[in-house]
Amino acid sequence: MQTNYCKYCDKVHELNVLEHTEVCDIKEEKIEYIKKEYLCKKTNKIFTTPDLDDINQLEAKDIYRRKHNLLTSKDIKQIREKYSLSQSDLALILGWGEVTITRYETKEIQNEKYDNVLRKINDNPYILYDYFEINKDCFDQKKQIKISKKIISVSPSEEHANKLIEQS
Repeated sequence: MQTNYCKYCDKVHELNVLEHTEVCDIKEEKIEYIKKEYLCKKTNKIFTTPDLDDINQLEAKDIYRRKHNLLTSKDIKQIREKYSLSQSDLALILGWGEVTITRYETKEIQNEKYDNVLRKINDNPYILYDYFEINKDCFDQKKQIKISKKIISVSPSEEHANKLIEQS
C-alpha cells in the first residue's frame, strides 16, 4: 500500500499497488516488464500517475539495457555517486551536454559509445581524471579543486592518488 492522491476520490489516501506484466516497444523491440498501477479501494478504479508512469518507463528501459549489456540508470547513478559528482558536473567533465547524465539516469538509453566511456571511468579513476584535465575550464578554480579531490579520493591506493596529484 502507498499513500497517494486518488484522482477518482479527489483525496489523498492509501492505495494498493498492483503489478502485472506489460509489453512495450523500445527501439523497435518488444520489451516485457512489470508495470505498476494504483488501485483505489473506495472506487475499485485502477490508474497511474505521471511519477508512476516515469518509474514504469524507466523499468522497461533498464530491462532493454540489461538485455543489450548496457549500464542501467541505477548503474550510471552509482558511478556518478562513486565520485560524489552532480549529474551536470559529470557530464561537463566528460565533455557531454550538461543534461546528458540526467537523461541517462531518468529516461533515455545511452548508446554503446557513451556506455563504454561510463564503464571506463567506473573502472579507472585515472580516465575520469584525464577527462577532467581536458575539460576543467568548465569550472571555476574552487570547483576544480573540489572535483579533483573527489576523483583522487576514489583512487585505489595512496600511490595512485599521488600519481594523480603529481599530474595536476
